[in-house]
Amino acid sequence: MLLWAAYFLVISGIMSLAALSLEGAMRPYGLPIRWIWGCALIGSLALPIILSAAWGQIDISSVEAESSLKEARQAFAGAPQPDWTTQLPIGLVGHDSVRFDGLLEALWILSSCFGTAVFVGGCWYGYRHRRHWRRATIADTELFVARDAGPAAVGLLHPEILLPEWLLSAAPETLRLVIAHERSHVEARDPGLMGLGMGCAVLMPWNAFLWWQVHRLRHAIEVDCDRRVLRVGHDARRYARTLVEVSTQRPAYLGGLAASSRSFSSIERRLIIMSAPKVRGWRVGTAGCTLFAIGVATAAILISPPAIPPVLAGITGSVAPAGLRGYIGSYQTSPVEVLQVQLRNGQLTAMYPGMKPQALTRTSGQEFRIGHTNAYIRFAIDTAGHVTGLVVQQYGAATEAPRISAVRVHAIDSAIAARVHAQTATPGSQAALRQLIIGIESGNPNYSDLSPQLAAGTRALLPKLQAKIKPLGGLRSIEFRGIDRKGWNHYFVRFERGTASWDIALDSYGIIVGAGLDVESKTHPE
Repeated sequence: MLLWAAYFLVISGIMSLAALSLEGAMRPYGLPIRWIWGCALIGSLALPIILSAAWGQIDISSVEAESSLKEARQAFAGAPQPDWTTQLPIGLVGHDSVRFDGLLEALWILSSCFGTAVFVGGCWYGYRHRRHWRRATIADTELFVARDAGPAAVGLLHPEILLPEWLLSAAPETLRLVIAHERSHVEARDPGLMGLGMGCAVLMPWNAFLWWQVHRLRHAIEVDCDRRVLRVGHDARRYARTLVEVSTQRPAYLGGLAASSRSFSSIERRLIIMSAPKVRGWRVGTAGCTLFAIGVATAAILISPPAIPPVLAGITGSVAPAGLRGYIGSYQTSPVEVLQVQLRNGQLTAMYPGMKPQALTRTSGQEFRIGHTNAYIRFAIDTAGHVTGLVVQQYGAATEAPRISAVRVHAIDSAIAARVHAQTATPGSQAALRQLIIGIESGNPNYSDLSPQLAAGTRALLPKLQAKIKPLGGLRSIEFRGIDRKGWNHYFVRFERGTASWDIALDSYGIIVGAGLDVESKTHPE
């Protein structure tokens, strides 16, 4: 759930930036801009869901496109394996994280329900006060008159004009301009658009980007309304004075019923926009803003969405995939590693980079055992029967692995290829290896420096690891020998009575996510 909240924030931020850039491109030409922010609000909610569905389809259809990548990895299948290796992801899905995700989900739902209740309550509050308003016809316009509310366009589905009592005694020109302004809101159905924007925001009341988009939408509605009023021939100076005069009055609260022209707009900014001359012809700045908006919006498509949190927490859908082919795909088990699930002669196999494929044997439902190990895979299925990820369980720890597309696989492999080409040790890897060896020798490794599943595996294998290391004697030196084909750091370690090869992988935070040991030789003490 936390990943989904972050994903919605990222997409909302991208949509906000794109809408702001597009508004800058269209505003000088006097074109309507309220639809930009309306689309940004809807896109911030709909785009993550659409992309999630699209990426899921890409993951299923891209198996053949990844065949060359799989063949390259199969070439390493015959390589000798170290005595101990734990290629382990970072993400942990244990009882605590499940409860935390459940808490976040509950807070999300409760906050949305509260926001919806406030919005609906505001509409009800406004409609309730309509009983105290009187009907009147002014300047050939039928409208409402209230004692201390308005001017505003009220009503989401069937908007009407509302004027305050004090405005009836104002100058005729002022009254005429106010009615023209509110009539423009009614004819454009601006209250309905504003209500739609508010409805999007209350679905995610914690999303600051959505509320900022609502603020920009409200301002854009007023700017577009000002332009429509002036376009029919009203005097711009007199209209500006009317806006300032009306803005000094504070109307009663109308809840979610109204699209007010004062409470939520900056009069000063609107006056500046009205006084700006309209641009004619194409400008470089306009082209730049438009291209930037398109580029930013396109960036959202390249961000692969996370898997559905409840599914990865162990809740499977009611529909199983049609045959074993539905499980084929790439699953990201850590920031630096991808688990490949393949189908060979009717048998599902799982393979980490540089390792031999392991047969997957079904134990129950969507759960499979990896080879003859004590590791299990539980596939996550959505309600449509699509595999969205898997959970690896071993040594009492569980790790979530969302299904990713060929684009994401290529990005991970490109990063690994860059490390292999550079043959430069990961900063901090030698110090981390030294602390790991010392910790194993002493029987007290610093488990906080290890990924959760690596820590669980180390605890379970600690006696065996000590049995391999202690006969070698004390640690003497650690020498970097390069980056292997998996992208791991390869070290040659000398002890008092022997040598060993160690492989180690770190994430961007310096946490050890993979380690391998191969005792090479033992010698007599000098």
